[in-house]
Amino acid sequence: MTVHVDCGNKTWTFESDPRVPLLDQLLAQNIPVSHACRRGDCGQCAIELIAGEVAPLDGARPLLQDGMLLSCNASTRSALRLNVPHDPELEGIAPLRSPAKVHALERLTDEIMELTLRLPPTTEFRFLPGQFIRMTNREGTTRSYSLATGPAEDRLLRVHIRKVAGGAFSQWLFERASVNDLLHMEGPQGRFFLRQGHTASHSIFLATGTGIAPIWAMLAAATPEQHQQLGEVSLYWGNRFQHEAYLTENLRRLAAQMDFRFAPIFSREGPETPHRHVQQRMLADHLHLGDAQLFACGNPAMITGARELALEAGLPAERFHSDAFTAS
Repeated sequence: MTVHVDCGNKTWTFESDPRVPLLDQLLAQNIPVSHACRRGDCGQCAIELIAGEVAPLDGARPLLQDGMLLSCNASTRSALRLNVPHDPELEGIAPLRSPAKVHALERLTDEIMELTLRLPPTTEFRFLPGQFIRMTNREGTTRSYSLATGPAEDRLLRVHIRKVAGGAFSQWLFERASVNDLLHMEGPQGRFFLRQGHTASHSIFLATGTGIAPIWAMLAAATPEQHQQLGEVSLYWGNRFQHEAYLTENLRRLAAQMDFRFAPIFSREGPETPHRHVQQRMLADHLHLGDAQLFACGNPAMITGARELALEAGLPAERFHSDAFTAS
């Protein structure tokens, strides 16, 4: 069964194996498909099915998300024609694999650690603020985390990791990791970044928990031209309690510097209000989103709810950009 794939001005054709996940076959052809969880939760591997038939490899996992095909769970059942999303911003940026060492460990709260990595001096690593990397620790556990800063002169990479009950990677990080420990890094991955050439009247950023990390990176690293293209900016950051909001002061300073609205929201603390979730507060402040763009990062329920509300308020579907964080 022949698979034909378009991505921008490039095309690929290959013979498929229905026993192998479509995602793996695309990657084997060096087709630029982002991927993270391989469970159908994150949506990173979504592509467009133009023609042909597919079936789920695992009937308990989703095959489609918002009309797009989740290639991690797809098995070919006929000849296919596919379209992989093309982002001109990613020209010249290719994922690489590299060893990395723990440069620093800093607890930002009791439950959140900033892990700083250094790559070999000769390694050239290019990425866009908002993208993520995959790391494998010395115990063989692999997880994906968003980069919490843009490219820096010190060439260090920083990620913010929440401690997860029973989470193999975070348990290692909080209990056994040490400076100079060796890891393996792969990346960058992801399509969560500021777009070129699109000017919006309003740009809305929604985050929950450590989903603030890539948004902080995007805003802090924005060039004057990007800042102008964003238009009026509103940032809504949701946590359960105030003590979890570890970047509040940094964000207040950035908001004053860039002149944008920053609204921290706490779902289990403070006065009773009908807007205890970021998507609810967004809609209360912005009834019409026809000329806006929206970036949402955090738990999947927030992203699903935000997308539904935003589209109902007139947001064009192609201007909704998201990155779902799944606990593992």
